[in-house]
Amino acid sequence: MEILSVLLFLLALLAIIVIILGLIKPSLVKMRSRKSVLIRGVFLFIVSFILFAVTIPKETEEVSEVKNKQSTVDKKEEAERLEAEKKAIVEKEKEAEAEAGAQKAKELEEQKKIEEQQALEEQKKKEEELAKQQAAEEEKRKAEAAAAALKAQEEAAAASAASAASTETNTTTVVSFKNCTELRKVHPKGVPSTHPAYESKHDRDNDNFACEQ
Repeated sequence: MEILSVLLFLLALLAIIVIILGLIKPSLVKMRSRKSVLIRGVFLFIVSFILFAVTIPKETEEVSEVKNKQSTVDKKEEAERLEAEKKAIVEKEKEAEAEAGAQKAKELEEQKKIEEQQALEEQKKKEEELAKQQAAEEEKRKAEAAAAALKAQEEAAAASAASAASTETNTTTVVSFKNCTELRKVHPKGVPSTHPAYESKHDRDNDNFACEQ
């Protein structure tokens, strides 16, 4: 139909050209008079134009149908493309949400680890302080015990010395020696005048020391 429409269109143009040439000079189109040129040319133009007009609607209808089909296909493809883009956007949003959730979970995990580490450090610090305090208390207790033991030893020594001195005093006070020989048996070096065993009868040289060697 498209070729026929083109041929009819060309025929209509040819009719117009024939009419123009025939009106100028009929012999150019092999006709005798301008009247015959006009009649035949107009007839040819009308016929060709009518036939052209008849073929145009079908051609237009077919083209329109093809265009409609193409438009439908294009619309369908466009809808599919838009749907695919929408799905891609939704997938990207889901991926972004998943990544954000994973990042948040990672941050929470890291924060939890930091808090646990801080708690362990604080616990360790408290334990070290408690150990130091206990060690200091233990040292203090040992020092106090040592001081108490030393004081007890000193008191015991003092008591023992006092007891010995008392015993010696009692003994020397009670005992009276007859001569220096007897006295030297107990006090080999003799005794001073401040000693309870001192007696003037044993101090022959009157130097306040009896029975010295």
